[in-house]
Amino acid sequence: MIYQECAQLEAGVTFFIPGVGEQNIKFFIIASCTDKPAQSLLTNMVSHNANYSCAKCFTEAPCPLTKLKYYSFGELILFDSLHTLYLGVFKKFCSLIFSKSKTDRQQKWSLYNKINSIDQGLSSVKIPTTTSRRFRTIKHIARFKANEFRSLMHHGSTVLLQAKLPKYRRHFALLLAAVTIASKDIIDNYDIILVKELLHQYVKDWQKIFGLRHMSSNIHSLLHIHESIQFLGPLYMYSAFNFEG
Repeated sequence: MIYQECAQLEAGVTFFIPGVGEQNIKFFIIASCTDKPAQSLLTNMVSHNANYSCAKCFTEAPCPLTKLKYYSFGELILFDSLHTLYLGVFKKFCSLIFSKSKTDRQQKWSLYNKINSIDQGLSSVKIPTTTSRRFRTIKHIARFKANEFRSLMHHGSTVLLQAKLPKYRRHFALLLAAVTIASKDIIDNYDIILVKELLHQYVKDWQKIFGLRHMSSNIHSLLHIHESIQFLGPLYMYSAFNFEG
């Protein structure tokens, strides 16, 4: 169904333009940016938590969309910062370090016992007027919206970094630096290489710190951010934030 609709758009749609007359205008799909479930549906692949679920690393079978003129499977699937980064990677990170479970609270990376001091620190942070949401208490982290996670990551990062031990502070800084660079208005080849190196190290260290059981599809997807910014520029250019209510 999706392929058929896209093929019809490529064939063209006739519009009447005042002063010009009827014109056949063609539309071409050059990239896609979706959450993981929609990506599986769009590409006719298995679910994101199954084997061979990364469209950029493994393709076990043909995809109908490759019949489209400009659609290259895998290459043109972009990294979605809303679902994959803020509601994916960063939410997972926060759910671990602020976890109530006894096992997690005993880990050296846990910040559960520092929630009150972190809330106090966040209350003194001045955020830009362009940010729609102020910080809620970390005790409600499970109910945070994507914009709140984005604000916490970028505007509250200093408070989080100060609360962490040096070893884990460096790990979080890798992600923060990479995302900041990937969100610049102008990105050069050096930036792309740097983002790739920073995130490869972040993913590698993630497994050492949190264990293999927490190596999710979203964590793996960080390895492909540099490909998206190389193809279509900074992350905000194709973010699903623009389509959120």
